[in-house]
Amino acid sequence: MTRLQLIALAVLASSAAVVWADREIAWPAADKLPKNVVLHAAGKLDKQPVVEIKGPAEKPVQILEIGDPKVPSHRYMLRGKVKYSGVKEDSYLEMWNHFPDGKSFFSRTLADSGPLAKIQGDSDWREINVPFFSEEGYLPEKLVVNVVVPGGGTIYLTPLTLTKVPDDNK
Repeated sequence: MTRLQLIALAVLASSAAVVWADREIAWPAADKLPKNVVLHAAGKLDKQPVVEIKGPAEKPVQILEIGDPKVPSHRYMLRGKVKYSGVKEDSYLEMWNHFPDGKSFFSRTLADSGPLAKIQGDSDWREINVPFFSEEGYLPEKLVVNVVVPGGGTIYLTPLTLTKVPDDNK
């Protein structure tokens, strides 16, 4: 290969590489949220808009639907901050991943500690992550995010950010 061909190949390869930038997902307008969800303007409870979900709720409370989410890879997550008070039963954030072949899979925050921890009792702002791992090239066409709060209590969430899960092998 000539030097010019090598340079052209390198330029082509570098232009094909897509750099992923984390994407903050905006909350829907207040009138598009369920009746037990309140949207607070930035500055009232945090530096950014916050949704407030009151329980109990008989069914999962849908707070987001993201059509054509353009996830960064087959290893992605939503992350944000959660704060809660008086949450009587194990509650959690769940992300449903809907795929073009009609299959759906979910992730839930039901761990005992860390950013995947369940929501129960009282907590000041803490990190929350909802990761999902699929096969390479198997990407969702829609994400649906619910809050499940079977008992009483109040849960607050900052906007969620769609991000790539770091590769542990690198």
